Amino acid sequence: MESKALSKSSGRTFFSYYNCYCWYYAYYFSDLSNDFSIFQIQSNSYKKAVRRLEALESLFEKHETAKSPLIQQKLKLLNRKEELTSKIRSIKKTMRSSTVLAFKDELKARKRVLRRLGYITSDDVVELKGKVACDIRC
Repeated sequence: MESKALSKSSGRTFFSYYNCYCWYYAYYFSDLSNDFSIFQIQSNSYKKAVRRLEALESLFEKHETAKSPLIQQKLKLLNRKEELTSKIRSIKKTMRSSTVLAFKDELKARKRVLRRLGYITSDDVVELKGKVACDIRC
């Protein structure tokens, strides 16, 4: 059960990575492991990145979706889904901020009423009159 969940999550991660993958680099730099000897690259971070890239490419080649003739359409759909998800998140964030502002205005109005009635001070500290009113109300 865990392996299926792990493979699904790694597949999603891989497809989001592969969606951004540029075909130009795939064509011209298909064998990056040779760059170590040709350019005499000593950077461990570069070597690690190359190994990870090769692992992801082999993972994609083994995946059943890579053999599908509709791969381009599926990648476009995945990209569209990610765009819509990000739009939904931004709209929800905007909604939350607008409701906070609406509640803030309502809170200010309620405080003003309580000040006028003498239940709280100008520093928003509850006075004895306000405590008694609260106890009577409850």
